[in-house]
Amino acid sequence: EACPDAAWVMANRWCANALMRLGRLAEAHDRLEHALVRSQALGDFNSQVEVLRSLVSLHVMRGNLIEAGRLFDQVWALRGQVRARDEWLMWRLRGHLATSQHDYAQALAAYQQALACAQQIEDSFAQLLLEERLGETYLGMGQLATAHDFLARALAGFRRAGAGEYQVLASFHLSRVLILNGQPEPAAQLLREALSLAQHPEAPLPILAPRNAFADALLKDPDLSLQAF
Repeated sequence: EACPDAAWVMANRWCANALMRLGRLAEAHDRLEHALVRSQALGDFNSQVEVLRSLVSLHVMRGNLIEAGRLFDQVWALRGQVRARDEWLMWRLRGHLATSQHDYAQALAAYQQALACAQQIEDSFAQLLLEERLGETYLGMGQLATAHDFLARALAGFRRAGAGEYQVLASFHLSRVLILNGQPEPAAQLLREALSLAQHPEAPLPILAPRNAFADALLKDPDLSLQAF
């Protein structure tokens, strides 16, 4: 049974993650910092790992890559304390940080390892999340055919699961592949579908806003350069 302090850490981490999805990063940061201090005082390694993972993601969102890297080193040092079912999350975080640093070779290796872990524990939704990340990575590397395969498979899975937020992300990246392959019409269809989902009242609009802005602009001007996105 969880002690009150452990429950407090868990509740604050959940609250911070929700605040991050709403774009309220300063509030999320304060909650996570307090939760990290409390989890360290408890000697609760699982809680420390979960809080540190959220802090790394938050600093990546803020563009503070040096601090994100410092915190990642801390969480990676605790990898041996992580439950086997959660190991894919560690590798995914490594890939996320590498992607933010435009180190696509390291990101690719990390996401491939994360996918292997997810397959080992037969977590089908985790596999979809990682296929989307792999598609995004191959896109960054300019390997469009492979990117298309991963993104199309992930998008189909998100549609079946009714996972609208992730469907928007996969649609956005797949549309970029289609545009680069000279297929503006199917790209525009995907973007319209993504915009419709993103305008749903429950969509995390602050997170999706840049992609929505790109989709809006692209629908108005199919020749828009992708470099800014």
